[in-house]
Amino acid sequence: MKKILETKNLILREFVVEDAAALQKILSDKDVMRFSIWGPLDIKGTTIFLEKTAIESYKKNGYGKWAVIHKDTNTLIGNCGLLDEDIGSNEIKTELGYRLAKKFWGKGLGTEAARAVRDYAFTILNLDEIVSCIDKENIPSIRVAEKNGMTFWKEGSLFGKPCQIYRITKNEWERCKK
Repeated sequence: MKKILETKNLILREFVVEDAAALQKILSDKDVMRFSIWGPLDIKGTTIFLEKTAIESYKKNGYGKWAVIHKDTNTLIGNCGLLDEDIGSNEIKTELGYRLAKKFWGKGLGTEAARAVRDYAFTILNLDEIVSCIDKENIPSIRVAEKNGMTFWKEGSLFGKPCQIYRITKNEWERCKK
């Protein structure tokens, strides 16, 4: 379990397969997964996500979706991280994505996690830009993206599902930090 980031309230670390049961409790919630292309996941789907998406991305790219741990309780409360995704027409971009258990919505923790990952993308990974592909009806996720300096860039798709693509470049990030 490699720790990646620490914020005031959160620790972001690499997932391990043993996280499947705790993560599945979050990813099986229909409200949490309302805008997911996969819908609610059972334990098999959660394990596939961990093995084929998160852990494989760590090995291939040095980043992926990370476990979000609440410091006060040392509890897994969701995931946040970066994945290389096809945003339509074979255009591959590094996407910042986040998903928290419903109990933790509206507390600023999604913004806190996403901000830390954004900063990591530009300072540690030295990426030129990151995007977030968000369903147009997912207003809370749009707010998180905007609070982190992202602006609407264009329409796109993720796994064939239409989305709005928000983006921030490294130059924009550097300007908004000043």
